[in-house]
Amino acid sequence: MDLAFKTTVTPVDDPPVIANKINDLTVDEDATDQSIDLYDVFTDIDNDDTHIQTIIADNFNISLVAARISDNVLNLRFQPDQSGEAELTIMGMSNGLTVTDNFIITVNPVDDPPVVANAIADVAMDISAEILSIPLTDVFADIDNQNSAIIKTIQSNTNDAFITVQLSDNTLTLNHQENVEGESTVTVQAISNWIVIQDSFTVYVNASDIAPEVQTPIADITVIEDTASSRIDLSTVFTDLDNND
Repeated sequence: MDLAFKTTVTPVDDPPVIANKINDLTVDEDATDQSIDLYDVFTDIDNDDTHIQTIIADNFNISLVAARISDNVLNLRFQPDQSGEAELTIMGMSNGLTVTDNFIITVNPVDDPPVVANAIADVAMDISAEILSIPLTDVFADIDNQNSAIIKTIQSNTNDAFITVQLSDNTLTLNHQENVEGESTVTVQAISNWIVIQDSFTVYVNASDIAPEVQTPIADITVIEDTASSRIDLSTVFTDLDNND
């Protein structure tokens, strides 16, 4: 005897699955922005893949990398001067069902060079001035090193007949040659973690009228009453560096 019966299979909405896992990513510190196409990461046998919604479920290190999704593209922006690891979780949602994919972003540290934090201003000295001290403590900075560990040296002085330069205990001392007019460019070099940077400034002296000086004092004179008149030569008594005596 034959028995006929009807079998009904009730459809079940299968959840989406990972079709192409997102690869881990390694970049150097201060890398340019990166984009990852998420179009083929997830698939759903019960839905058109173009209808799968992708969202960022978690970012475990937002201080390292900022992430956002636009038009199914994951955009990554790396924070300046930061290194380390971040784990991102991307969720695919289809017909109310979800699946997640995790991947690791590694940012390798890069030694940033020192910078000129406070440039040395040009210096105008009076012609009679002799010594000027300039502190160098805050001139250079390095985000990857202690500022106190930055080594400073005098790289050049273009006119040492006009001014001499000394560096000691983070202080630059300018010794101006007396009553000499002129100009000089001084370059200070800083080394931090073997990376070099320089800062240059100009020293100049404006001409100014120096007061005359007594070169040969007039000697005291003692005479007898009714002595005849006498003459004293004054041509060598005074001198003036800014004028013909």
